[in-house]
Amino acid sequence: RDSHRLFDALSDTIESIRAEQDEIRGTITIACFSTLAPFLLPQLLGRLQRQYPDLAVSTIESDHEGSIAALRGGRAEVAITYVFTEEEGIERRIVGEFPPHVLVHAEHALADRGRVSLAELADDPFVLLDLPSSRDYFLGILRQVGIAPKLKYRSSSYETVRSMVATGLGYSLLNQRPQIEDTYTGAHAVALEIEDDVPSLSIAISSLAQTQRSARAEAVEEAIRELIGEAQRHRSAG
Repeated sequence: RDSHRLFDALSDTIESIRAEQDEIRGTITIACFSTLAPFLLPQLLGRLQRQYPDLAVSTIESDHEGSIAALRGGRAEVAITYVFTEEEGIERRIVGEFPPHVLVHAEHALADRGRVSLAELADDPFVLLDLPSSRDYFLGILRQVGIAPKLKYRSSSYETVRSMVATGLGYSLLNQRPQIEDTYTGAHAVALEIEDDVPSLSIAISSLAQTQRSARAEAVEEAIRELIGEAQRHRSAG
């Protein structure tokens, strides 16, 4: 009889633990690549707040290396980053893919073209988004098509790069597109499709490979997939 009671108590405890693991509540910290943050975090936080009011979410914004370091150091449960290289001990799930585009100022001779070959910009000064991993990706695209970029300016800030381009200081390559052409300067920057066959960047939600993802982490991943899917459908429709 005592053994039955002990077994029942143990079963209840196990079920309680499982139920707690499945509940989407408590606290989760999300690390996010800095240039993705303005495009994803506000909408992601709003969606999670509406769907899971008992879930408290905090965020860390950093470059790729900093976001992965936050995972490894236990400061974040999941990280939203581009996929630049393989990371040992990190489980990644791809949630979206974004091709690069050219950015030029509104008065540029090619601004009305819609699509351009990178060779048409070979003689223009280049403005580089200068973040670890990102810089190698963008410079690699230009070298892949045989262009030695005339690197004129660089910045680690996405919006500073856009403002430099809008002011007429050069062209740039970026992946994320705002819904507006305005920059902080008031001048416009125009996005152009790239005719060349160039690599896109995948976005992944990552966690430590040796740990099982919680219901909180799964909820975050689902919300990100929904947001990226909606954004891509909106772009296709536009």
